[in-house]
Amino acid sequence: MTSPTLAERIAALAVFAGVVFLFAVYADYLARVMVPLPTESAAAALLGLAADGAGVYARIVAAWQALAGSGLHAARLLSVLAALAGIVLLVRIGARLMADVAGAAFLGLGFVIYPPLVGTYAAATPHASTTLLALAALALLLHAAGRPPLAGVWHGLAAGALCALAVLLVPLANVLMPLWLLVCGAVAGARTAAGTALGVTLLTAVIAAAAALPVPAVDLDLAVGGQGSVLTALLMPYAMVVAVTMLGVAALASPVVRASLGLPRAVVMVAAPPMAFAVLLAAVATGALAPGQLTTAMGYAAPFMLLAPVPLIVWVRRVMPGVKSLLAWIVFPVIMYSCFWAILGPIDPETFPYSHRQMPQPGLAPLR
Repeated sequence: MTSPTLAERIAALAVFAGVVFLFAVYADYLARVMVPLPTESAAAALLGLAADGAGVYARIVAAWQALAGSGLHAARLLSVLAALAGIVLLVRIGARLMADVAGAAFLGLGFVIYPPLVGTYAAATPHASTTLLALAALALLLHAAGRPPLAGVWHGLAAGALCALAVLLVPLANVLMPLWLLVCGAVAGARTAAGTALGVTLLTAVIAAAAALPVPAVDLDLAVGGQGSVLTALLMPYAMVVAVTMLGVAALASPVVRASLGLPRAVVMVAAPPMAFAVLLAAVATGALAPGQLTTAMGYAAPFMLLAPVPLIVWVRRVMPGVKSLLAWIVFPVIMYSCFWAILGPIDPETFPYSHRQMPQPGLAPLR
């Protein structure tokens, strides 16, 4: 591993600062102007409703408001700060995986390239906090790689505690967090730590289910109100995720990418988004989520998506500058635009299936 040049350090700092600035400005703006969401009441039980049975996140928000002040904007600020911390962690994780500070900085773009995700992370819901917990668990497992077994156990216990907290924050985390730890174990290569963390998380999920601990719904069903055109626009992030994943698969054809990341690790990275989306679609099929909740439930799958660009970034940084094949330059744009048209092309806003689905929202106290 060679030390980064001064130019690489400057480029990395510029990209990282730009990502942080864009997210902070955009998220704070949304936190101030977004209309109160019914799901924010359900998630945080704001306005003094964080009492018995309100859930773990409600108590976290109540403790935060004791420091930052009451009101919806203060509660949303907690999510914005959690997401900003997540950007820092993701860049550090990327630097560890790619041994490239500039490439790691570009990985942080995942927090700003999907505008609906920024809005989700600006809401007073536990999406941003859960993403931060997931990334912190991965950072711990990466730190445990190559260490003695006892150190791996301690790192695994800490990572498991973070994922166990996520299980208590949001629905579906009892499935997504164990799956995330399997991804982390493959990426980090720390089997002892990952196995320990998985055991702690599964035990927490079983206890929470047995005790029927309340985990309020935190995703808005956008099908209510016939918002077909809005949903059509929000599908764009899914098209971008598919495009990035397909481009990552194409990048695996490069021996340089495979040698840099290791083929098993790279395959897990590009396979992570489909695994998370499979859980979300299964939740819709079983009635745990309404179809109109899939767009806002993207916040659940965010940790899985954030690693998917790694193989593509490695290809762009280390292979693309020397590519002279016209075919290679044609294939990548074709894959990208094909993904967009495949997802968005068949949609007619006038007959968009979600626009005819009327799902009543739970009775919630109004937010002011």
